[in-house]
Amino acid sequence: MRLLRLMSCLLLGLIPLFSAEAPKTDDASVAELAAVAADLKRFEMLLNDFNDERYKPRIVEALETLRKRAEGLRANFDQQKSDDLRFDINQQAQRLARYRQPLITPPRRAADLQLTALDPDPARREEVVAALVALDREIARQAAQLPAVGMTGRATREERLARIRNKRAELDRNFTREGWAEITRALKAE
Repeated sequence: MRLLRLMSCLLLGLIPLFSAEAPKTDDASVAELAAVAADLKRFEMLLNDFNDERYKPRIVEALETLRKRAEGLRANFDQQKSDDLRFDINQQAQRLARYRQPLITPPRRAADLQLTALDPDPARREEVVAALVALDREIARQAAQLPAVGMTGRATREERLARIRNKRAELDRNFTREGWAEITRALKAE
């Protein structure tokens, strides 16, 4: 009878080992690896929309390096390495997203060019036309600034712009290097 009791205790003690229900593990590595996978997926989606062929090979190489690091993390999980990997993935994704955004400061337009830096050749009509277009933009820019000028200086600036417009009309009829130099000096003497 003692033997029967001993056997029953042993069998009852072994039941949890053979039960269908696996013991629950509260492993934080599973959640961290899922977060790393989600970050990699987001980075890949950004890269799929990226079409600059100059930088794409370098970014693809960085993605492959990050994937290898993620595979190594799956084999041997370390919380510090996971945090570092997530930081690197997010940094690359932010760089890529920032590159794709429009510029905060727009590039310089032709009107922003220094007219004194232009030296159009009177024999080349396309250079003359480009210089006159830039000159027209500069005249329009200065005319738009007139309302901000006080009443005391406004009349003299309006007279100056009228003279510049007359010189511009002369240049349109007969473009010369001397006429161009004269009008750029007049614009510079603001």
